[in-house]
Amino acid sequence: MAKKNIDYEDFVDKFKPKKTTDDCYTPPVVYDAVLDWARRHLDIAGRPVVRPFYPGGDYEHYDYPTGCIVIDNPPFSIFTKIVDFYNKHGINYLLFAPGLTSMRADCTLVACGYSVTYENGARVGTSFVTNMLGDCLCCSAPELYRALDTAEKQIRPLNKLRKLSFPDNVLRTSSLHTMSKAGIDFRIGKDEGCVVSKACQFKEFGYSTLLSDKATERKLAAEKLAAEKLAAEKLELNARSLGLIALLNKK
Repeated sequence: MAKKNIDYEDFVDKFKPKKTTDDCYTPPVVYDAVLDWARRHLDIAGRPVVRPFYPGGDYEHYDYPTGCIVIDNPPFSIFTKIVDFYNKHGINYLLFAPGLTSMRADCTLVACGYSVTYENGARVGTSFVTNMLGDCLCCSAPELYRALDTAEKQIRPLNKLRKLSFPDNVLRTSSLHTMSKAGIDFRIGKDEGCVVSKACQFKEFGYSTLLSDKATERKLAAEKLAAEKLAAEKLELNARSLGLIALLNKK
């Protein structure tokens, strides 16, 4: 009889909806931590905060109040489309973002890289993007990391994140995550770096930020303070990346 029950449960489980990053319902304690950080670091005083992403919602036809700011967790599967929409229509935002694939040239990556446990049970490496930090291309966020850590401890124990090693002139979100965890403030200006989809010989690693030599020196100093690098084979920059770094150096 026990075997029959197990088989029946397995059969029923096949028809249950699978957990995806589009079904991540943000725990209130996590959202409150993000909102509190935004109040202290972004210009949102007195401005309406809206959340257009909910089951059945339509963010493109949402009634956005004048001067509002969107602080919400959008579907990651159409993340690029959403950011493009807000940039085109001049709507300010602070959006939850996939932790390792959120570098863009038209907004700021706030890379805290914390693995948040959402209400559907999914655990997702989470950073943020915003168009409210001026000429900042990307930055660590130690205060936000600590706030999410405090919130997460109310949900489940913390799991350590894995780190990778890359060429010195490449800034990865994982490095910013480590800086955030270590409490180190670090940022790169838009005249110091550029976002590329393939910095090294392996395209599987996704987007990175190429740095000028001067910015690289600051990055290495920050990484030394944050944590020792893992012993790993260092990748080589491709010809295109070397050419882009040469242009950055001229600036």
